[in-house]
Amino acid sequence: MIAGSNRNLGSEWVAPSVGYAVYCLLFIVAFYTENAELLSLGAMNLLLLLLLANFRSMFSFKKDVTVTIAFLIVALSAVNTLADFDPQQTGYLVKSIACYFLYIFMVSYNYRPLRDSKYQYIILFSLLVIIGLSLLPGNTEDYGGHVRLRGLFVNPNGLAQTAMIILLFNYGERRLSNIFFVIVALGVLGIIYLSATTGAFLAFLVACLYQIHDRIKVRHLLFLLVFALVVVGAGQFGAKFNFFEKIRAQAEVVVANYQSISRNRVDYESLTSNYTAGETSAVWRLSHWSNVLGAFASKDPLTVLIGAGIGRSVIDFGILPHNDYLRVLYEQGVIGFVLTVTFFWHCFHRLRHQDRIVFIMMVVYAMSENVLDNFLVLALFFMFLACAQMSPHPSFSKMPDAFGDAPKI
Repeated sequence: MIAGSNRNLGSEWVAPSVGYAVYCLLFIVAFYTENAELLSLGAMNLLLLLLLANFRSMFSFKKDVTVTIAFLIVALSAVNTLADFDPQQTGYLVKSIACYFLYIFMVSYNYRPLRDSKYQYIILFSLLVIIGLSLLPGNTEDYGGHVRLRGLFVNPNGLAQTAMIILLFNYGERRLSNIFFVIVALGVLGIIYLSATTGAFLAFLVACLYQIHDRIKVRHLLFLLVFALVVVGAGQFGAKFNFFEKIRAQAEVVVANYQSISRNRVDYESLTSNYTAGETSAVWRLSHWSNVLGAFASKDPLTVLIGAGIGRSVIDFGILPHNDYLRVLYEQGVIGFVLTVTFFWHCFHRLRHQDRIVFIMMVVYAMSENVLDNFLVLALFFMFLACAQMSPHPSFSKMPDAFGDAPKI
């Protein structure tokens, strides 16, 4: 099945939709069997199905600046990782390379936007099954006095990120008059609230403000005011999910320990005796980022340029940086960092205004979380970036901007 044919409804999406559904199934099985190797198998299966579906044009790569940059990122990742390879890096390398190749192939094969294909519902249904299972009783954990919904993920942050990607799909006009779209957005915010993820909440807020910043009206301000009151009111319901109290406490701890953080002399023993784990998470992140940056600065010149290798941060620090910008800098060096930022910069400017909301969420959330480690979301995000820049199929009407009436390129 070749992309670019005259078939309606985006039939080229059959293979990636089925591949993604299989990955979701393996994701669920991996969670209940605690077999993480299934995730790498699912990633390779998705890429293989895409290649087989476009076998005739497998090596017909499009001449495009983002495709060139993606190839450079893949080459750099392979070289710096294999130069000092550790088996622990395998999964991280497979996920990274798979995502960029998904982008390369889908741009080269001229896939039309996912929202223009009826096969988007296969992907959406697969994600909803995972979210539905995540909402079942027993999927919460107590993080130092704050109960958070973790679902089928390693931590609640992955669940919040998966909820945000739900906004990629076509729910009709993205405006306040479309009740269906508003309900979906509120559902996403509700899951973020239950996961008690501060970074995801701020990412959601920033993305919404971006969407309306150039056309906000009085009625929108009134709606946002009412919406804020509803959210705050919901925050008082159910003491165990005291999300806003957690945010307030985190800010208080950071302010009280600012001097220690700036000097990288945080006394965790003292902190944990006075605060809960949830309240000290922001301080821990700031201190961890300082350690990662300091370790990177002490590397030899070549490593500073090309990085320590994909997944090396886990080996060196025992845990991911919880900041994807620092992670890319440490693992792919200055060259990889510049290439990655340039790649996403080009992708952003090719998106229509109404398609940028999830992009904004991801880049903001990446400042405090390991977005690059969630292949369930990242694979779909890369496929979205590849096809959203294409022209919609003539049989589909263009969707208006959020809070507006006319498409904005």
